[in-house]
Amino acid sequence: MKEHNTYAGNVRLVGGRLCLDFANSAVFEGRAVAKEYWCDYAAFVVWLRHAGALDAAAIEGAASAALAQPAEAGAALARAVVLRAALYGLFSDIAAGRRPAEADLAALNAALARMPTPPRLASMGDRLAWAWPAGASALELPLWPALWSAAELLMAPELARVRECESCSWLFLDTSRNHTRRWCSMEDCGNVAKARRHYARRHARS
Repeated sequence: MKEHNTYAGNVRLVGGRLCLDFANSAVFEGRAVAKEYWCDYAAFVVWLRHAGALDAAAIEGAASAALAQPAEAGAALARAVVLRAALYGLFSDIAAGRRPAEADLAALNAALARMPTPPRLASMGDRLAWAWPAGASALELPLWPALWSAAELLMAPELARVRECESCSWLFLDTSRNHTRRWCSMEDCGNVAKARRHYARRHARS
């Protein structure tokens, strides 16, 4: 049975790219969701704030629109979940050296086609950042940063460094010196794996 967890603001951000953290906002077993953090649009907004996916004004706009338009918010969340599944499938396949599934590519392209106009670079204080289409629906806007992040990574040399954690199956960008990282986080999954191996060795000797 799918487990629902409302603590979307506590999901670990280990992906190294927004699109990978977006894909990691559920726990997948194969292609099935075993643990869902986005139990409703409000939880989705909590995650967006936690992940720094949008500026504060855009996040508040999405939250207000969800309260005013609950049916539309439910539909927007459903599209976010579809996109998340497609991104997880795409990057999981790539990490395993498999050819990406056509259905996942089709879902990603369909989401790109719904984008009103591409983002543009704009000055944000002392740095440059993406400015998102002004005509986008407040409920749909949260999908665009993750969508654009995915498109960028899929075309970048760093794509070859996408990995899937050997313990929890979350996705991450391997930035280690030798590119041999096996876990999303050494502090969590890495230590668990080491403890399991230690227990297995002791059990075998006994």
